[in-house]
Amino acid sequence: MVRYLGMAVICLLLAGCGGDPAEKRAATPTPHAASPAPDRLLALQRLGGVVATSETLYVERDGAASLDRRHGGAGRRVEHFRIARERMDAILRGLQRLRAHPPREYADDPDRVAYTLWASGHSYRAQPGRMDRREQRLFRALEGVIDGQARE
Repeated sequence: MVRYLGMAVICLLLAGCGGDPAEKRAATPTPHAASPAPDRLLALQRLGGVVATSETLYVERDGAASLDRRHGGAGRRVEHFRIARERMDAILRGLQRLRAHPPREYADDPDRVAYTLWASGHSYRAQPGRMDRREQRLFRALEGVIDGQARE
């Protein structure tokens, strides 16, 4: 009996091992890891359905932007650029529409690209084929920026 108790104590001690708890917290993404900073207008994460991609677009209020691309085993690349004024105007209009009419459906089809948008303290999730026209305009404008359009 004492032998089993000793083994249980050793197992509990070993289960608690594993390094600094701060390291674990830093490695675990938070639900709002891309949430906007004070000067940030929005952050948009695009996750690939069939392809293992993760792209996060950060847009500042002045049109400065950065794109963090992570493509499975292909590595990570960060690009910095400015968004053209005309495209920024389209994004601002789209955000106003989105606030007035948030998406009704959650992104749930694993074979489609999924978007998570953080703006004005809220998060929105959407997928192509499940958006209404108002949502499509904003997400098309943002996807175009991710794909290299309207950059200065």
